[in-house]
Formats: sequence, C-alpha cells, structure tokens
Amino acid sequence: MPFVCVKGKERHIVVGDIDRGGVLAHFVGTYELLDDADRALLRGFIVNKFRGDEALLEPGLVTVEERTGVSVVGVVPYVPNYWYGAEDSLQAVEDQYVGVPQPAVGTERLRIAAIRFPRLANATDLEALSYEPGIDVYWVRGPGEVESADAVVLPGSKDPLADLQWVRSRGLDKAVKHSAAAGKMVMGLCGGHTARFFPQ
Repeated sequence: MPFVCVKGKERHIVVGDIDRGGVLAHFVGTYELLDDADRALLRGFIVNKFRGDEALLEPGLVTVEERTGVSVVGVVPYVPNYWYGAEDSLQAVEDQYVGVPQPAVGTERLRIAAIRFPRLANATDLEALSYEPGIDVYWVRGPGEVESADAVVLPGSKDPLADLQWVRSRGLDKAVKHSAAAGKMVMGLCGGHTARFFPQ
C-alpha cells in the first residue's frame, strides 16, 4: 500500500491510496508501528482516490479515529483519466510512446520524435502533447526514427553539453539537421534548446 507522509516541523499527515484497497486498515497499522514520538506528531490521515458515496465510508473513518485517536482529515475523490506526471525520466523508455496517444480527429496522425537523452530532465514536459488528439509522441535513440517523424523534440537535459556529445556520437545531429532542412519542425526545450547553440 503506497503511502505518503507529509512532514512539517510539528505535524505529520499520512496519505493513503484507497484505490488499491485496505487503506483504513493500513492507517491503523501504520499508527501501531509508529513510536510514541512520531505518534505525537501525527495530525491526520487523508484518503486519496475515493470513488462513490462518501457517506458509506464514514463508519470506517470513525473506526480509524477510535482505534488511533487521529482523525481522517480529508477524502480526495478519484479523478478518472487525470494525468499524474512521472518523476523525471522514470517512464521515459526508448521506443515507447510518451503518455497515452489519443484518437485522431481525422484520418492522419502527427508523429513527433523525442530524442531520449541519457541525462534527460523533465520528461513529463512532453506528455501534454501526447494528450492532443491525433498526436503520437515517442522516445527515440536512432537517426532513422528521427528522420521518419513529422517533427523532432530535443527535450530537457541535466547536462546539455554531454548529451550533445552523445547525440553526435550516434549520428542524431545529422538526422535532426536533415529533418530541419526538409521543413520539419525541430523544437528544443530547456537544456535541449541550449544544446542547439553549442559549437561543433
């Protein structure tokens, strides 16, 4: 059961995901495992991703407070199809789509190649594009994939100079130049934009 403990100087709040099941029992179990010093700092529990009638949950919330002496201070409703960004490059896997491709409005799709830098930063910057109808954004590491795309993105980088050297070592710089010469859009974001201006 994933939990988040939000710590302040004088209080802690434990947030639990009810969508996975067993959240109320986990609140009580977590409380039981805390030492007295941490229990004294615990100010509440929050139920996350709740679906349905909150009144049906109320008896369980009362039981949690009776067992722990700590109230459930909030219930956050489940929001379907809500985009939660992944942390940095955890989900930026080459040869995979960014986000979830949406159906096209017409018959054509726009293919955007995002170069998967080894030192990628802020991978989620591209996910908003993938939620537009008919746009496919996918991670690439090879020149052929770049040239077959309709547009190219150089994403954020934690080390633009090192990633630029990596791009050149794989021939990706030539593929990007060919795409630009063919009239395709080439976009640079943050460190990816910076890398475009380093000398050869």
